[in-house]
Amino acid sequence: FAKGTEMQKQWLCFDLDGTLLDSTGAEGMARILKTVQARNLPVTPEVVTALSNTGRIELAVRTLWPNEDEREFMRTWLEIERAHPIPFFPGTLETLESLYRYSILGIITQRDRKSAQQQVERLGSWFAFVIYLGDEEFKKPDPRAMDEALESYKWSGVKRKNITYVGDTLWDLEFARAAKINFYAVTSGGHYTREDFLNAGLDENKILNSVCDILRIGPLLNWNCICLLYIMYFIKN
Repeated sequence: FAKGTEMQKQWLCFDLDGTLLDSTGAEGMARILKTVQARNLPVTPEVVTALSNTGRIELAVRTLWPNEDEREFMRTWLEIERAHPIPFFPGTLETLESLYRYSILGIITQRDRKSAQQQVERLGSWFAFVIYLGDEEFKKPDPRAMDEALESYKWSGVKRKNITYVGDTLWDLEFARAAKINFYAVTSGGHYTREDFLNAGLDENKILNSVCDILRIGPLLNWNCICLLYIMYFIKN
């Protein structure tokens, strides 16, 4: 930026599962399978594959076990998640703490409030808002799922061009494009690779290993504090 350029406010909005929360790999699957076992439901290799590829557990339950009580399954799953909290990806909490000081943060998750809130509460008060799309009419990648967030952004005076969504799936990319906001991908979720995002037309510079890499990206941050963030990053690493 040229000297004297006025810095505009930046919003960073995150997906939860596979982006902040290490729930899309072995950790998340272990808790789902514990739930399946507790509910005495049959498990086959095909079932495990289907569960690994699902975006929403309740939809998988309806398909895989049509006679299962969906509410009871979800209640059992929540109890298991509460007893065995899913970890955040390494370095995530430290990164969010740094970003919180200089950017406005939000979460848009496909989960409903019951399943997401107990995870989000562990993040403290870093986020200006959290939107639980599981409770809403519109889900990602429908751009209308962004409406509540955009309403929340109004008070800050931020412009749409300064809103960035960070996610780990091609759905997230499609969502950001449809909502006409910036997007950065992380491959930490494990379902999509760098090549997948490149093939979808995403700039290679917008594909990160994890949210920790955001600290290296100046355009996403409040440039008044970028030097301090770099110092903090290298001290920690």
